[in-house]
Amino acid sequence: MTESHVELVATTPRKRIVVSSPSSLMVTMREAAEALSISQTTLYSLISSGKLRSVKVGKSRRIKRAEIEAFMARGEQ
Repeated sequence: MTESHVELVATTPRKRIVVSSPSSLMVTMREAAEALSISQTTLYSLISSGKLRSVKVGKSRRIKRAEIEAFMARGEQ
C-alpha cells in the first residue's frame, strides 16, 4: 500500500500558495506559517486573538488545512 500525497492549495488575490506534505488533515505550526507567509510568532498571535483556530495534539499544536484555507479566503491578517 502506498501513501497518498495531498497538497494544500490556497489562493489569495495576490498569490497562490501550495504546501505539500504527506496525507494529513492538519499541518504543523511551521508549515502553517510558511503557507501564510508569516512568522511563527505572528501565527501564535493570530491563534491567541481567535482569528485562527488550532488543535492541541499531545504536546504540540496543529492547524487544520481547512482552517488555513478559510482564513485565507476571509483575507484576514
